[in-house]
Amino acid sequence: MLTGDALTGRFMLSVALLLLAARVGGGLAQRLRQPRVIGEVLVGLLLGPSLFGAFLPDLRGYLFPEPALPLVGAVANVALVTYMFLIGVDLRRPMTGGAAAVPMRRVVVTSLLNFVVPFAIGVAGAEFISSPPAGTNDLAFHLFVGVALAVSAVPVLARILDERGLLDDPLGRLAISVAANGDVAAWSVLGATTALVAGGSGSVFVWTLLIGGLAIVGALISGRTRRDRPVVSRISLGTGDWTVGLLVGVLAATFATQAGGIGVIFGSFLFGLAVGRLTSAPEAALVPLRGIANLLVPLYFVETGVRADLGSLADPRLLGAGLALIVLAVVVKMGAALAASALTGLRPRDGLVVGVMLNARGLTELVVLNVGLDAGIISVQVFTLFVVMALATTAFTGPALDRLRVVGSGPATERAAPGSTGS
Repeated sequence: MLTGDALTGRFMLSVALLLLAARVGGGLAQRLRQPRVIGEVLVGLLLGPSLFGAFLPDLRGYLFPEPALPLVGAVANVALVTYMFLIGVDLRRPMTGGAAAVPMRRVVVTSLLNFVVPFAIGVAGAEFISSPPAGTNDLAFHLFVGVALAVSAVPVLARILDERGLLDDPLGRLAISVAANGDVAAWSVLGATTALVAGGSGSVFVWTLLIGGLAIVGALISGRTRRDRPVVSRISLGTGDWTVGLLVGVLAATFATQAGGIGVIFGSFLFGLAVGRLTSAPEAALVPLRGIANLLVPLYFVETGVRADLGSLADPRLLGAGLALIVLAVVVKMGAALAASALTGLRPRDGLVVGVMLNARGLTELVVLNVGLDAGIISVQVFTLFVVMALATTAFTGPALDRLRVVGSGPATERAAPGSTGS
């Protein structure tokens, strides 16, 4: 049993190897014009029980000892909640104004259908994918599958569109707006679902969902006075003070929602939404936090691959279920976007393009899956099925846009946003 300095040393070795593996895997994915997160998760799959653990179990046990893995997970989770905070902050940016303005009605209708249609199909069809683990709340399992089908990944989508010069294109802005709205809805339902598992009653679920909805509304308006001036405009702090204060706020918000049974992700995301409205917070104060996220979040995605077990899908029926899940995941997003295009006067081809864009599930899906696995809502089998689906639908987005000959004006300038990791 490793303890003391020996455990510390092996923990350091594990982190070093996983960071190096993430860098290599992410770089290879980028060379193939795919988001870094795909390479990071695939490297994790190689290092997990599916391959490395199956053929060289003793070596894997030495390099990644079981007592060290929870410590690696703790570091990865600090990076993750920082990342989710930054995503919330960056959703402050208006998506419907400017030269490529998108009609608000189109954003609202597409956002509703993009979330509601996949979510409803997932909830209704969860039993056809798999059964919930023994002892798991059945409603929570159905709700979770609905969320897992409905999400899109804002940072991944932003990077894909940026590389193709589509970030300021009307269709690109529509897709980003819809994905952002869908993420807010997804985190709300996911938070309520984890609370349902923790509390074990429908009243806890309803109450938590209500609190989450009110918190989001409050976050969106909290930074404005009646004269539309930032509330914090009178606060004069140094950049370092801002950085420390924001990190303390992230960790406190994370603890608060976890203690309330909602989960760690929801608190940091909501705190980011609130801070995003405090426009006097200097961008320079966010730079160190972006550095933490960019450097360490790949640990989270490699760990996701390590936790998955492809051997659990050896049953031909599960392989069939996996292929069916990928097809379903693509079709529900495309169908919702096409329906929205018919209702809002968008050409069918443009609706198809938006549907392709919204299939970039990437890191958001992976975070959702880890929350579900940790909460005991899904089994390792279902977790692995959805990880494969997330990778497949994300990898599908770029080539499908190329196939549809959707091109923009060229890559935008480099950004220091969370998505700059390429995840």
